[in-house]
Amino acid sequence: MPRLRVALVGVGGITRFYRRAYARSPLAELVALIDVDAQAALDAAHDCGVDPSRATTRFERALEDDVDAVVVNTPNHLHREQGTAVLRAGKHLLMQKPLAPTLADAEALAREARGADVVAGLYHSYLDHPLVHELRASVAAGNLGEIVHVYGRLTHRGGIAWSNDAVAGNATWRSSLAQTGGGCFIQLGVHYLQLATWISGGEPVAVRGSAANVMSPGIEGEDLATAIVRYKNGMQATVDTGWIADGEELAVAGTAATARYLDQRWWIAPGEAPREWRPPAFDDVDNPYNGHRAFLEACAGLKEIPVPLVRGLTEMRLVDAFYRSAQNGGQEAAVEAVLA
Repeated sequence: MPRLRVALVGVGGITRFYRRAYARSPLAELVALIDVDAQAALDAAHDCGVDPSRATTRFERALEDDVDAVVVNTPNHLHREQGTAVLRAGKHLLMQKPLAPTLADAEALAREARGADVVAGLYHSYLDHPLVHELRASVAAGNLGEIVHVYGRLTHRGGIAWSNDAVAGNATWRSSLAQTGGGCFIQLGVHYLQLATWISGGEPVAVRGSAANVMSPGIEGEDLATAIVRYKNGMQATVDTGWIADGEELAVAGTAATARYLDQRWWIAPGEAPREWRPPAFDDVDNPYNGHRAFLEACAGLKEIPVPLVRGLTEMRLVDAFYRSAQNGGQEAAVEAVLA
């Protein structure tokens, strides 16, 4: 089977942890490493063991004939323009979450994906974890009874650092409301919004939201946020996010039992002793759940893409309802259907 010729667009940030997945995969050949920072592109080429001539600052390189698949890991406000260009060029596409900074941009990108004869996916890093697949299977088997509540908390202190940088005159896109689409919630909340729906199989219908900027004056969006999501079957999910403290927790509560995951370390399942567990590396292509391996396999026609790009609209509908509610004093906002 010929290898897929892959271009990475945006090779810094989180890409630093997964770009070697494409260098290591027998299904891929890295033909372009693209970044606005020329040195970052060269560093990525060196890290991946490819010829430095494949490093460039030109986004248009991803659209050329010798590229089969493109992975976009750029700031949120670039997703619609770059994703649309990739799809119209007939390339397979993997986007980083969130899909876009606004629901309108996400809808437009999803329409392009639906009309394109290529694989278009959204990368959700938590689906790399065998643990969440185990949890979903346990829920499906009825081991927890009827799921009545999902709790997710994802926080880190990045907001304080980005705020300090902005106050010192070194602002990045993360401090811009227009470029991110919000603050900690749009950046972090999508992880557990996606997991709550995917694990439970529920249909979200409404959200109550609360958002505040407590300690990050250099950031235009919120640095602390809470969402309460109501589902059609009566289940609720609570998602807490923040950029001013550290911690993580996922709890899935059913009428028979509750399962918990604490601080990327402890997995506490019904009837089991606490189990220490570490997430797999982002570039571990031996992991069958690795999202980059799965993208390449889907492009090669070996399997279905785990998260089709259009499914990112589910999280964006929830994010949009969250911000509408938060701006309206926490009154419940409906999760609207936005794409026919």
